[in-house]
Amino acid sequence: MFLSSIKTWSVISGAVLLAACGGKQTAQQAGPPPPTPVTVDEVRSTDAVYYDEYPGTVVALNQTEIRAQVTGYVTGIHFKDGDKVSKGQR
Repeated sequence: MFLSSIKTWSVISGAVLLAACGGKQTAQQAGPPPPTPVTVDEVRSTDAVYYDEYPGTVVALNQTEIRAQVTGYVTGIHFKDGDKVSKGQR
């Protein structure tokens, strides 16, 4: 009895499943969709400019301190470029 009820329910379930899948198409198939509007431009030949920018810091490999070999400070410059100077001139 148990097997016959399983067979019965299997047949009923299969019939319902097939009935659900085989329905009529109520809406008629529409034609193809209208074309998508696009913008068209004429092809032109131009020069392409390629450049890249990268942030960074430049550091020297060697550093040197430059200074006079005598002690003291320069307090004034009493000549012009190209002038002749003599020892002790102020």
